[in-house]
Amino acid sequence: MSTSLPTPLRARWWGVFFLYGVALLGVWGWLRSTPWGGVEAGRWLGHAALLAMLVWLILGRHLGKNRRVGETAVLPTLG
Repeated sequence: MSTSLPTPLRARWWGVFFLYGVALLGVWGWLRSTPWGGVEAGRWLGHAALLAMLVWLILGRHLGKNRRVGETAVLPTLG
């Protein structure tokens, strides 16, 4: 059994990753515009990006093995 993802599912995962990045940049822009955000926005963005990368690595490490045959869901089954 192959552990790689089918092309449509891989494309959907890249779409989720892209949307998360856009949301992260939106939050960063909002933080920069707040009176208390300013310089701290970079630190917030860095922490959020680090958390996102860790979650992405944990969930995606065995994603190819962690799905049912024929499954087209974007999220892994984890079971």
